[in-house]
Order: sequence, then structure tokens, then C-alpha cells
Amino acid sequence: MALTAKVTYKRCGVCPLVLKFDNYQGCTHNCMYCSVRWERQNPHRRSVNLPKTNENLAAQLRGEHPDEATPFLLAKYAVQVGIRTDPFQHSERKYKLTYEALQIFKQFEIPVYLCTKSAMWAEEPWYSLIKSMKDLVTVRVSFSTVDDEVAKLIEPGTSMPSERLAAMKKAKADGITALFRLIPYIHKVTFKSMEELDHLCALSAEAACYAHVKDLTIIPHANKATFRPMFAKLGIDFDSYVKKYYTEGSGLYRVMPSELMKKVTLQLLDRWRKHGLRCAAEIPGNWSWKNIDGCHCCAANPSPHFQKQYARDSLIPMYRDGRLKSLDFVDDVRYPSDYKGMVRDALRGVIASEKSTGKTS
Repeated sequence: MALTAKVTYKRCGVCPLVLKFDNYQGCTHNCMYCSVRWERQNPHRRSVNLPKTNENLAAQLRGEHPDEATPFLLAKYAVQVGIRTDPFQHSERKYKLTYEALQIFKQFEIPVYLCTKSAMWAEEPWYSLIKSMKDLVTVRVSFSTVDDEVAKLIEPGTSMPSERLAAMKKAKADGITALFRLIPYIHKVTFKSMEELDHLCALSAEAACYAHVKDLTIIPHANKATFRPMFAKLGIDFDSYVKKYYTEGSGLYRVMPSELMKKVTLQLLDRWRKHGLRCAAEIPGNWSWKNIDGCHCCAANPSPHFQKQYARDSLIPMYRDGRLKSLDFVDDVRYPSDYKGMVRDALRGVIASEKSTGKTS
């Protein structure tokens, strides 16, 4: 029986990207650090690729067969493409299901966030389509290193970092919003010195419109048989490394201590800003909200439509539960001046609308 792709609804904390879409099952990138590979019940954990047809996607976007995602699709919420697998892996050259899905999203004017570790999207026929819908698309390209030799060891099935950076430079020159996403950060592997950190930030500033760091706190720990030889190739004894740097957590994951996590994050944000790049960090704790230079934690395209979506689904819940004490928080956060009025107006508009309908006090 053929697998069928559909947009699903899933809320993750205060993230405004509540609509998810995968049109493949499984992944051939074989990234050694991928958490999905250790989720034994997850069908995406396999290193094979099963295509999902888009035959019902247009009907779903029209509101037929309604489900949890329907009201958000009809309101033209952004859809995150590439959640548990990459939309631009090797099978896409044969099946072109991501290309087909993008055509449908364009037809219905649905904003799209493409999440990938590939450079395929900058090739034809995908690139011309993405360029034609650049007001709707943000391409979010993930990195865990900018060193091609390291990438060959830890993410052997992906496009090399140099290829991804070249694709982003091309997109940036053509006015396509490209986001450099550092995920995951692997301590003393992603960069080993301040010089390497500065090199990473300089390369990303040349290629990207925004930068974002996420998941710098975890390293899979369940399958030591895989990680020991991988780290050995990097010249690192895995067991000693975990004991030294990943001292918290249990079970599947180990995490870095919060102070080390905060130190590394602020180093990244500081260097990105010195290179003139807007940036953000998705790190636990309210301190991170004062380190956002974009419209939200993923630092994506600050369109008025998305600002309203972000205000309604992220900032308003935080305002309600006390994490944001007042709308003056907009002035505390490192928003560029042109964002401040947009964000504040969006917040006030949503609050006023909810008050008029009795949804909030």
C-alpha cells in the first residue's frame, strides 16, 4: 500500500510552526548524531527511503476531510517541510515529491519552511520553483560543522557543508530567505577553537540572511558501539569526552551543564553579530529571549503575516503565563528597530481581538 503525505498539526511549546509535512519516510543521510535513529519505534529511523504520494494534498488544503490541521491551513499558516526526514535526499531526484508538493503549496499560497541538510534545492528544477515563490519560502539549511572532512565522518550522506554554503550564497543573491541553522552543536567538534568559531560565523554571514543555534545541549548516548568509532576517527575518546563535557542527563541523552551551554551560545551570538548577521538561540531559560535579533527563535522571514501568527501562538501564551511581564518586553529584546513596531502592533492586535471575543481577560 502506498504511503500518503499529509500536513499534520503538532504544537511544540510556543513554537508558531504548528504545521508539519514529510513526504518521505526514512532517511539516507545517515547522520551519526541523528536522534531519530535511536527511536526504535519511529518508522523514520531506517536508512532507506519510502516515498509518500501527494495525491490528497490539494484536497487537504481546500479543507476537505477536515482534521486538526484544517483551520490553520485555511488561515494560511506556514508549513514546516522536513521534520523527521529530509525533503531533499537522494530519492527526490527520482520521485520529485518535494517539487510536486511545493507546486501545490504555491498554488494555495501557503508559506513554507524548507528544512534540509542538502544543496539539491539549489539545482533545477527545484531552484526556479523556489525562486518563483520566494515571498512564501524560507530555506532553513542545517549544519553541525563547516568542515567538509569532519562532515564526511559524521554526516556521510549529506551534501558537503561547502556545497550547502554555496547554495545559500546563490539564494541570498536572488533574494531568497536562507537561514543558517546550527543543529546539533557538538562540543569541540563543531569548532575546536575561537579561530574556528570565527571562521564558521564568517562563512555563515556570507551565505545566510539569518542564523540560529539549536540543540547544542544533547548527544545521543544509547549506542556507544556507533559513537566510539566515529569519535575515534575524530581523535576523541568517546567515554572520556562524555564524562568531561556532557555531565547531566540520563538514559538516551547526556546534556552539557547549563553554564557551559550558555557560554558557548553567547560566544556564537557575539561572533555572528560582529559579522553583521541577525541571529537567535533556542535555549531553555528566559535569558535567551534577550538574545534574539529576529522575529522569533528560528530567525525566519519577518513577514507581517508571520508576525501575527507568531504573536498569536507564541508570544500571547508567554504573556498569559507570566514569562513576559508586559508588552515592554519588545523593547528589551534585541529586535532591529524596524521589527519593534511590527511585533508590538501584532501583539496588541491579537490581544484586542481576543478581548473583544471574550477569549482573554
